[in-house]
Amino acid sequence: MNILLIFFLSSVFAGILPVWIGHGKDRALILDHGEEALFQWNSDSLTGVMIRNSKTKKVIQNLKVDGDWTNLGSDSDHNRESIAAKMDVNFDGNGDLLIESSSGSAGTLYRIFLYDPKSKNYLVNPENLIWNPAPDQKARILRGGPSDMKQKTYLWTGQKLTLKK
Repeated sequence: MNILLIFFLSSVFAGILPVWIGHGKDRALILDHGEEALFQWNSDSLTGVMIRNSKTKKVIQNLKVDGDWTNLGSDSDHNRESIAAKMDVNFDGNGDLLIESSSGSAGTLYRIFLYDPKSKNYLVNPENLIWNPAPDQKARILRGGPSDMKQKTYLWTGQKLTLKK
């Protein structure tokens, strides 16, 4: 029991597991840089993500969700907690935001929003999609792919995710 608690707490502080606060519609994912992400819903469809300052609640950025992001969860918080993650996927030391775009028997397809420390915003690039992402910090590569297939290796070319040849 103590070992599990230590693993959980160390994972939370290392940024491996997402940390959620609040309840219902006010539920937010804690991000780096003193920010939180609030997910905006219309029934079971995600319509947008608001990034705001955790202390002042001032809106920093609104991420618009295009029409292909639908039916990502039910009204339960449990299902909605699995739609987002934060991790450094481009190995620049900043926590990036990953939001579920689709899920099924092949796993979960995530859209990646890279954090830009200069603008202090998350960058939107519709091409940055990956199944079941697994960053390898040491090798500075990102692996991913549908769970029923061999994982592929991806590299970053600027702010674009590209398949390693």
